[in-house]
Parts: sequence; structure tokens; C-alpha cells
Amino acid sequence: MLQKENFKGIIFDMDGTLVNTLEEIGLTVNEVLSLQGLPTHELENYRFFIGRGIHHLMSSALPQDLRTPEILEECLANLQTIYPSYINKYSALYPGVEKLLDLLVEKEIKMAILTNKSHHLAQLCYSAYLKSWDMELLGYNPQNPAKPDPQGAFILAEKLSVKPRQCFFVGDSDVDILTARNAGMRSIGALWGFQNEEKLKEAGADFIFNNALELHDFLQHQLEVVN
Repeated sequence: MLQKENFKGIIFDMDGTLVNTLEEIGLTVNEVLSLQGLPTHELENYRFFIGRGIHHLMSSALPQDLRTPEILEECLANLQTIYPSYINKYSALYPGVEKLLDLLVEKEIKMAILTNKSHHLAQLCYSAYLKSWDMELLGYNPQNPAKPDPQGAFILAEKLSVKPRQCFFVGDSDVDILTARNAGMRSIGALWGFQNEEKLKEAGADFIFNNALELHDFLQHQLEVVN
């Protein structure tokens, strides 16, 4: 069982973990591609492009022979402009997330979000979907390396006033699991997100749950035991 002093904070990924943003991301990038006169993708295919930041997302969506710095820069600028118009129209919290976050508030577990989404867009998504909960937020910016570099996780642990080993890190991708490992945090794989179980296991997830309610019950049990 977990020691009470060893569970004081929890850091979440955003897309594919707390919020199902697959449709809004896919529609945004498809509009960007259409502006360039380029072929678009089935929305379901975007689950394979998400997780490593906006540059990787846009580059993956472009035809391989058109991934030049000039085209990529123009597409990224359009993406930043277009994306806000899709927020809060097609996405929602995953089932069980509200109950999970309410439990953590009730038990006074400190919470944060670390995402490779650009910080500006992450703030818009937080305001649209997660403002009911008090959570530190850190999105990608040029001053902080993207996940799986652990710097962002260290920054958030310090803001939460907890040690890395006192934190869980919850995410749906191998990038999140590797971030947790690099930061010395215990990792939880969110199988309800964009990647499969094999990827999470290969990355070395300490725990894997099928849905947010399973994670809720696991954490509730641990907290009841130590209390």
C-alpha cells in the first residue's frame, strides 16, 4: 500500500487523459491543411499524431515532402489562429474524470497539468473544461523542453510543494510514462486515451487503468487505507 506521506500530489496530462480533444484537434488541423490545398486525414488517425507537441502534430499531418520549415511555420501560425474557434464545441471530459477530480479535492491532494500543447492553447482548454478545479497548469513554451524531458514535471512538483517521489503522473501515452520515469514519479497509464496498452507497458507504466472510474476507486482505496 502507498504511504500517506508518499502520495501528496498528482500531475495529469491533458489531451487524451482528462479531456477527449481528438475531434477538435483533428478538425483544426484538417482546416489548416485545406487552406494549403492539401489532403486531410480521418479524425481517428489524429490519435497517432498527438502527444509530442504542436510541431510534431502539424509535421505528422503534412505530406512528407512538404515538411519544410517555411510550410510548417505557416501552418503552425494558422493552427494557433484557428484552434480557439473549435474549443468547447466538440470535446468533453472523459467519463469519470469529474468524480476523480472531486475526490482529489476532497482528500486535499494537490493537482497539476503538464501538457505538450502550447501554453496559450492549454490555458484556453483549461478554462473551457477544467476551471471548476484548482490545478497548476504548464503547457509547452520555448523556455521549457517538451515531455518526456522531466523539467516541466519538476517545476510543477515544486509549485505543489511536493517531492517527485510523492507524485503520481497520469497520462495516456508513452511520452507521459517516460516523463514520469525521468522525473522519478510513479506513472499511471490512462488506457481510455489515445494510445494502446502495449505502448504503455513498453514505456514501463507502474499502473494501467481502463477508465477514470477505475483510477478513482484505486486512489480512494489507497487514501482510505492510510487514513
